[in-house]
Amino acid sequence: MSLSVTPTFLIPDWIAKGLTDGTFERVGGVIREVGSKKIVTWLREIESFAIPLNPATGVLNLIGSGVNAAISAKGFSNVNQRLDGIQNQIGAIGKSLQFTQGILQVSTAASILNLGVSVIQAISQLGISFHEWLQLKPSTEQKPEGAELMFIIPSQPLELPG
Repeated sequence: MSLSVTPTFLIPDWIAKGLTDGTFERVGGVIREVGSKKIVTWLREIESFAIPLNPATGVLNLIGSGVNAAISAKGFSNVNQRLDGIQNQIGAIGKSLQFTQGILQVSTAASILNLGVSVIQAISQLGISFHEWLQLKPSTEQKPEGAELMFIIPSQPLELPG
């Protein structure tokens, strides 16, 4: 596959005259003398630009550029408004999450309190006080092999209300 490229060079008058009268020839980006093949200069490519041939074309280009700028400004304004809306929605979601987090903290505290009350009720059903229950110690400091649970065995039998 090949691509045809047309470079644009800004050629000084003296080189243009030599090219026109046959003294010089252009080979790619090089200008050389025809007879001796000595290099005279290397050409530098410049960015091509369209020069309007008609002043009306220039005015039309200017109007078109203005219209493009106005359309771009309107597009940027629309994007900015949408981003503002998204920012507001994110703020609302953040507030909702904070509220939900507060509810979860209260719910967790209530569950822990409920668990504590249940433990104290279970201890009182054994017929001992919470303080006495705290004094109980396991029969051994290490869990017996193969045991899933470790039991607290009082050193003396408990007297249960009866």
